[in-house]
Order: sequence, then structure tokens, then C-alpha cells
Amino acid sequence: MALLSVTADVQAAEDQPLRVLFVGNSFTYFNNLPEMFGGIARARGEQEIEVSMAASPGWTLYDHWNEGQARNRLMAQAWDVVVLQEQSTLGWTHIVNGRETIGDPTRFHEATRLWHGLIEKKGARTVLLLTWARADSPTNQTALNKAYFGIAQELGVEVTPAGIAWRHALAEQPELDLHQEDGLHPSQLGSYLTVCTLFSTLFAESPEGLPHRFDVHAVSDSGIATDQIVSIDIPVDTARVLQTSAWQTAGPFAPASDWNNERQGVRDPVLVQGEPLEIRSLDGEWHGSMFLLPDPRASRVHLAVEPTTTPGHVDIRVEIDHADNSFFADQEATIHDVPIGTTKLEFSHAPKGFGSVMRYEFVFASSRLKGIVSLLGSETVSFIAEVELERNHNDP
Repeated sequence: MALLSVTADVQAAEDQPLRVLFVGNSFTYFNNLPEMFGGIARARGEQEIEVSMAASPGWTLYDHWNEGQARNRLMAQAWDVVVLQEQSTLGWTHIVNGRETIGDPTRFHEATRLWHGLIEKKGARTVLLLTWARADSPTNQTALNKAYFGIAQELGVEVTPAGIAWRHALAEQPELDLHQEDGLHPSQLGSYLTVCTLFSTLFAESPEGLPHRFDVHAVSDSGIATDQIVSIDIPVDTARVLQTSAWQTAGPFAPASDWNNERQGVRDPVLVQGEPLEIRSLDGEWHGSMFLLPDPRASRVHLAVEPTTTPGHVDIRVEIDHADNSFFADQEATIHDVPIGTTKLEFSHAPKGFGSVMRYEFVFASSRLKGIVSLLGSETVSFIAEVELERNHNDP
């Protein structure tokens, strides 16, 4: 890609192989992406290609750094290139109105700085493998672009823009099945497009005309290569489309991505302006629904508000039915003596079975309670959703 295209010379002496270490997770080991890369790169005929992979399901670059085996592999021998692939949501999953979004890139950036420092000491070249958005959340690509190009610019390293190549190819041919059925992992077509993009980045050469049929070793669900052989067979016409998309995206004459000014995709909801709050406007029972969880079924919300003997305070009983979701427990809680703000009602409780705190913010507008519910599920998962409640018909 033109941005950050400081394309170094990767050619070693003719009698020396090009050694490439891949560090990542299932995005790297599905379809054995390292061996796929070796399969097309050897077709250049200029030198042998040796690839190695350190990949575990769901791992972040920080996980690899802390566990140590990938670092040991890096230090154990000479490498020419190290390809770093971060977890698909940057290690933090943030659910907005039921849709998975990209998390805060801080830890990804911290881990990349650590890895790049060690890679530099080994005299190797750091390349960041920019991944792709989920099939049901294509707007997340913007956040991924910002995260990868931002740290690459800081460190002066290269990005192989696979995710942008995916977006380019799908814009040209929406019927391409680049994702597997789970909408997350790459199909053989997706992995092939990714290695063509990496080829363009490393060699500043077009992948057009490279092999589209070769064999690789199957990889287990834990990321370990097996003795079983899998045939990669990309139809020739499809291969041309993917090769062209890779070159147009990652070649030296590709248009620069305006990554820092791209409009962000899914954003957190914002609380609307409310009317002045009074006890009488809140008193009673309310019902509605929200999409808090990554589930196509809405969670049903019931709220009961009752004045207390303390002026300006209410007791609140909240019930949330997660539509028989097997992972998230339904919620029931009573919060006593909640103070009423000027225009906002705020309260929280410890959720049952999952997470550390569940927060609620409501305003009264147009005879309804309009609010935002947020849940800190763990150190790596958070949820936020809009909710609108109507007063039960039998209430005044």
C-alpha cells in the first residue's frame, strides 16, 4: 500500500532462504496461511522460502508475548520477516446494540511496540497483517485500519492491508465467499487473497499469474500442523480477481488510504435530552426491549419504580429476560433509595452470573423512559445498548 510503503529489499543471498515467522491466531492458522504464502512465494523462483508459525486460538499479541514460546522461537534463529496478526477485535470485544465492534487498541499498540523492539534487535523486518471485519459488521474495518496504521506510522513499520483488500474484492464481486460460514474466519478464498496481499507487500511485485493450486498441511483446532494434506484449489478466474485486488490494494502504486479521516463505523449510543424529572413521571411499571447481547433476539426489560419515604428518592426493581440465552443469566435486582437527578435517573447493580457491574441511565422524554444500559462483562468484554420503555397500560 502506498502509505508506509517503505518496501525494504527482502531478497537474501541466492543460496539463503527467506525465513518468515508468523505470530497470530486462528486467522493465521486457518487454511495454513504460512504454507499458502510459501506456496505462492516459491513461484518467484529466486530463493527458497521457509515459514514457521506460532498461532493459538483467540490469542492476542500480548498473550504470545507473555507466554514466551513465540519469543523463544524468534530468538532461536535468524529471521528475515516477522508477520504480526492481532486478535480480530484487538483483544477487547465491545458489543453495541447487539453488534460486535472493535475494542480499544491500547494493548495492541503496547504489544506491537514490544514485539517490534525485539524484532529490530534480531535484524528482521516487522510486518503487521491488517485483518478483516466480520461479515455482519463490515463498518468495523475502519476501526481496524486506524488501529493498525496508527501504530505502524509511529514505529515506521509496514502494514499488509489484507482487510482493505477484502473490502476491495467484495466491492468488485459481492458474491465472493471470503468468510467461512461463521462470518469470521477466512475461507480458502479469503486466505488466498490474504497471502496475495502479503506477497505484494513483501516483494513489491504483482501476484498476478502466481499458483492457485497447491497442497498444505492441515492444522488442528489448537493451531498445530498435522500430517494430513489439504489441497488448495482456487478457480483460475477467481484467482485472477483476488490477485488483482491484492495488487491494487498493496502494490506500490495503490492509492493511499485516508485511514485517519475515515468515518468511524458503529458508535456508542448517546443519551438524549430529557425533561425535568418528577416522582409522578417515574412512578409505576415500565416495559420495553433492547439488544444488549450478540443475539438476534431482543432482551425484554421490565422496570418498577416506587417512591420511598426519603424525598426525591425511589426504589427500583429491574428484570431483564435474555430470551433463553444459554450463556447470559436473566437479571433480577432491587435497588433501594435511588436519588432522582434533575433530568436523569442513574443506578447500577452487580449482575448475576456474569460481569462486574451493570449500569443504567434514563431520561423522561415524550412520556417514555429512554436510556442506555451498559455491562462490563470481564476484562475483555463490554456491552452497551439503547433501551426505550413504555408505561404499562394499567398504570396512570
